[in-house]
Amino acid sequence: MENQIPIFALNTVLVPGGTLDLKVFEPRYLDMVSRCLRAETPFGVCAIASGQETGATAQVHGTGTLATISEWDRLPGGLLGITAIGGDRFRIRQSAVQADGLRTAQVDLLVEEVVAVPGELAHLAGLLAQLRPDVAKHTRDAGNLAWRLAEALPLPLELSQQLLETDSGAERLERLETLLRKLAEIEPD
Repeated sequence: MENQIPIFALNTVLVPGGTLDLKVFEPRYLDMVSRCLRAETPFGVCAIASGQETGATAQVHGTGTLATISEWDRLPGGLLGITAIGGDRFRIRQSAVQADGLRTAQVDLLVEEVVAVPGELAHLAGLLAQLRPDVAKHTRDAGNLAWRLAEALPLPLELSQQLLETDSGAERLERLETLLRKLAEIEPD
């Protein structure tokens, strides 16, 4: 795959293996989706660091996730509905903004080593089984367990982005466990 990709700037983080439903209406993104569908190529999803989803081109975080369109449908009002599946993470090496406002970027793909869930964090698989029994059986490696928990928990954008920028699945799990312990210490009034 060529490492020059279009970037969809959003107020969300797409994690590897996650799904993202979008209603596309801006011409720059309609054109991008059309090109990706024709060429069967992914686009990048990056969380917005500053700016808005619509209008002027927003500044994005430097780490994002490849997204492959799995379904699409024309919606009323000229909207295009798509479902995208998160693939590999990437880091932006260099980016530019086209005349239509679409950001493109040269990226480096981030390949993660698959490691087993550390024994002291194995209880997090049980938590995921309670939250999302449909995906719990696919969590034997630390990275995938961390991604599925990140999807299932209502995390703030900043924390989701920090997890995306973390290169180790075991470290992501440790961060999630620390957060869960802090939340458990907070007692309701």
